Amino acid sequence: MEQDRLRVDIDTCKKAHDEVICTFLVTNRREAPIANFELTLTSNGSVVSYLIDNLGNQYPATVLKLGSHVAENNAHHSTRLTLEPDLPVKGSLIASKVLREVSNVSLSLVYFDGIGGGWHRITVRNVPLTD
Repeated sequence: MEQDRLRVDIDTCKKAHDEVICTFLVTNRREAPIANFELTLTSNGSVVSYLIDNLGNQYPATVLKLGSHVAENNAHHSTRLTLEPDLPVKGSLIASKVLREVSNVSLSLVYFDGIGGGWHRITVRNVPLTD
């Protein structure tokens, strides 16, 4: 999925017990670096990045990782780093208490792009789960 010259490619979404762990690559497709690119777990105490399953249930992200930066809902609320052009950075999202019968999810991430300001949402739909 590409939006505003920002690309998110899902590697895998795996089910482990009652958790879903999705790994992905984020790539800046612009010609200049994106300084202070930020993936956000919470804003004003509300979870804004989440999964939605094929049954219509929404699961808040409990952990977001981007490169070596980690956001957890009991500590830091976002990850922040500079995204260089055409250099993919690995990220992941973890959601808990996911129902056993779920077969696919949509990943919805909120980000701040550091250029021109403003919060945006990018959603990757219908990602099959593996065990």
